Amino acid sequence: MRRFLALFAAAAVTAVLLTAVSAGSALAAPGTWLTRVNNYRAANGRVRLAEDLQASQVAQQWTKQMAANNKLAHNPSYSSQVTTSWYRIGENVGYGGSEATLFQAFVNSAGHRANLLLPEYNRVGIGQVIVNGRLWTTHIFIATRTATVAPAA
Repeated sequence: MRRFLALFAAAAVTAVLLTAVSAGSALAAPGTWLTRVNNYRAANGRVRLAEDLQASQVAQQWTKQMAANNKLAHNPSYSSQVTTSWYRIGENVGYGGSEATLFQAFVNSAGHRANLLLPEYNRVGIGQVIVNGRLWTTHIFIATRTATVAPAA
């Protein structure tokens, strides 16, 4: 039963992400993900996330791989590839026609939204690639023991 529910949940997330692809509006400029994520966290009473440059490199490499293979998948090794000392870590991956529609798909998905809003997270690495008009992205969320950012206003 658990396996069935997990497959059903994965299918639902895929459907949401495919809806984002079909919505296909203009692509946002790269680099606005961090602002979008932090604005959403602030609106929900969470601290801002600091960019983790090393995690961003891992996310960028994985995003390039997904786009090159034209296949959405989680990186099975991201937790060991990130060198930041973490005690909790999570990943969102997706593709869509625009940053806005893809971000909304993340917000609409319980699992992706949980990663966006987990109170313990204080760092994020973000990768983005645009191939044939399709935006691919990977977000690696990290919780460290050391506070790295100020609380959201």
